[in-house]
Amino acid sequence: MTPFVPRILIAEDEQRIVSFLEKGLRQQGYETVSTGQGDRTIQLILENGFDLVLLDLGLPVKSGWAVLNEIEEADRSIPVIIITAQEGVGDRLNDVSTNISSYLVKPFRFSVLLDAIRECFASDELGESDDSYDSI
Repeated sequence: MTPFVPRILIAEDEQRIVSFLEKGLRQQGYETVSTGQGDRTIQLILENGFDLVLLDLGLPVKSGWAVLNEIEEADRSIPVIIITAQEGVGDRLNDVSTNISSYLVKPFRFSVLLDAIRECFASDELGESDDSYDSI
């Protein structure tokens, strides 16, 4: 039996950050796919089975905020971890989407991201449903 390998979509337009995330996540055993545009993010989510989305709110073409709205409209229950340079977005996030598992403000430590990812998958495995995010 093939072991479960979580698939993570990285929606981030800064290539330096994408490279950093992909390298670290692959070393931890995760499969990654990346895109730098919001419209492509939605397309990938709708066409592929991802276990988690790492979403930058400041994407070009279609913002991360719009992506969150479209995920909700498509009734997709995929967990999302927000990665953003925008401070003070925590209060707004609960009003936007129930898919948000956590959020990180750039710059952040990779270990903090890993903790958020592991917590997300642990909650999912236990069948927990939490309509709020955990601030990091």
